[in-house]
Amino acid sequence: MSLTLGVDLYNNISFQFRPGFIITKNYYEGFELGGYFCYKIPSSKLYSQLGINYHFNSSVDGNSGGSGKTISLIGFGIGYQISKKLSIDISFHHPIQNLYGSFGYPEQNLHKNYFIERIIELGVGLRIN
Repeated sequence: MSLTLGVDLYNNISFQFRPGFIITKNYYEGFELGGYFCYKIPSSKLYSQLGINYHFNSSVDGNSGGSGKTISLIGFGIGYQISKKLSIDISFHHPIQNLYGSFGYPEQNLHKNYFIERIIELGVGLRIN
């Protein structure tokens, strides 16, 4: 879940700041900060977006391999402006480095690495201006 804060920069170009928190399976959870440039298609309610997202992994499950790991993801997508204040979007995120955790389980004599390949995100934006 994230909060989208946007500001218009020039004509059809805006910038969105997206702080949030994500919880998934396999120890991938934590705070996220993202910045996205958006281009509103003229005479349309559609817009494209391109940006970067930083995920600060906080899940440990008794191990130190995943906690504190920062993952950078490049994102792009499309959105639809429902009203002046409300929008929805779908975006695809690809990690720059995909290893986010390395955990040891001594009682099982096992070591396991966790990787993130890609994320598809559905978003709802609310403008506050």
